[in-house]
Amino acid sequence: MPLFGTPGERIGYTVYPHPRGAPPLFLFHGFTASAASFMSNLAALRERFTVITVDLLGHGESDSPAASEPYGPGPAVERIIDLFDHLEYDRVLICGHSLGGALAMRVALDYPDRVAGLVVINSNSAAGSTEWRNAVQPQLAAMAGRLRREGTFFLRDTRLYPARSNRLPPDAKAQLTHDFDRLTPEGVAGTAQSLVGGVNAFERLPELTTPTLIVVGDRDPDFVHNAPRLVAGIRNAPVKMVTLLGAGHAANLEQPAAFEQSLFEFAESIGYIQVKKGRNWTAIAIVAVAMIAGWAALVAIGLWLFGPAGADPGVVSQPTKVNDFATAVTRATALAVGDVKTAPPKETATAASPSATASVTGTATAPAGTPSPPPTQPATAATPGQQVLQPTPTPTPTGTPTATSAPPTATTAPATPTPAGPGVTASGPASAAIGETVQFVATYSGSPTLYAWSAPTGKVTGMRDTTFSTSFASPGCHVATFTAAYPGNVTKSASVSVSVGGVPCN
Repeated sequence: MPLFGTPGERIGYTVYPHPRGAPPLFLFHGFTASAASFMSNLAALRERFTVITVDLLGHGESDSPAASEPYGPGPAVERIIDLFDHLEYDRVLICGHSLGGALAMRVALDYPDRVAGLVVINSNSAAGSTEWRNAVQPQLAAMAGRLRREGTFFLRDTRLYPARSNRLPPDAKAQLTHDFDRLTPEGVAGTAQSLVGGVNAFERLPELTTPTLIVVGDRDPDFVHNAPRLVAGIRNAPVKMVTLLGAGHAANLEQPAAFEQSLFEFAESIGYIQVKKGRNWTAIAIVAVAMIAGWAALVAIGLWLFGPAGADPGVVSQPTKVNDFATAVTRATALAVGDVKTAPPKETATAASPSATASVTGTATAPAGTPSPPPTQPATAATPGQQVLQPTPTPTPTGTPTATSAPPTATTAPATPTPAGPGVTASGPASAAIGETVQFVATYSGSPTLYAWSAPTGKVTGMRDTTFSTSFASPGCHVATFTAAYPGNVTKSASVSVSVGGVPCN
């Protein structure tokens, strides 16, 4: 692997050339990882791109200086830009996982003319609020101190250690473990102290003008929780969010085909690569219109949720307080890669899915200025697998909207009483046949800033306000979940379990 940069601060990179000179795609890995974070994707990505993988400073083949300053966001961004120049690329597509996603976003913010498109995978470093950054920084500094005193061995007892993963492909797991075992205390400490929290640019999200794709693994609860805040904060760029079903934090490795297809479609939609022959041009046009509509909606929701640039937007989540030093270190490392919930919902139910498909997340249109109740039909029609984030309507006297279709014939589980403060309830059928369209209804109290339905194992066929319709293509105990985010770090969720095809829900 060649090294580039000032001696002592060089970064390793590998160029995978394309036989016909396809445009470049740069890949940035996460904290304590390496370029092996994308090894399962290289074969497919090289069919459409000239792929360049990069080892961040202190990782993989790169240098590991003892001082912490070279690891900071400013020097890190400049090294990336210098590498673009060295390889003679004017504008590029950049993709980052976790910490790499936050760094990629900083590159796009600082050098918008050099970035044609931005892809962010499960990055809590990018999605963290100002309060998150301020709270986690002392924990990261404490972790850096311990690394310099004791070395990296204690990190093997955390979920950062790839060998502990049950979800990574065997070859990637082996290589990532090998690269982890070669990490130096200086490299990890410098990154933790200067980059993990410092690269966060929450206040600058409204400045982003680069078309952006946010990739969410539906089994990464932290990013599932934090991604809506990230999307809503991007007010002035086209943004698309794709959920990879059955994927955890390393979504691109765990569901490679779904990730690669999502990246290809995004690159096509922004004109970075040509649409493959045989592609349905009508469908592409519909996607393009939907992205534009989603962009306008997100601008409106961002203005509503966050107010003018520079205003304090509040937080949806924040790190759990920890007292024990060892616990603080472990939590700090986990927070850096989204490996532990920063603020778990009070009531949660996670629906696991074996499917390797992707569901596109759009946003309903919100009026500009003073918010008013949304129309009875969202501006963007729901598509299969879509989850729609809605602006908060003014509650009706009954608190329950009109259903979008006739209620299912199956027995409906009664809703529990809605509490007076922030809270949600959900009701729907207790059982259904395979392929049968079923309907769910949620009610809420208080004034949530965002709310959304999700059914990772189902197929969305229609949605209106707090009413949600879907069907399930396979037998099993399936779950539909309604989640609402409230001011003051409060998130509430309510779920309905549905026995499909006679499979009981225990």
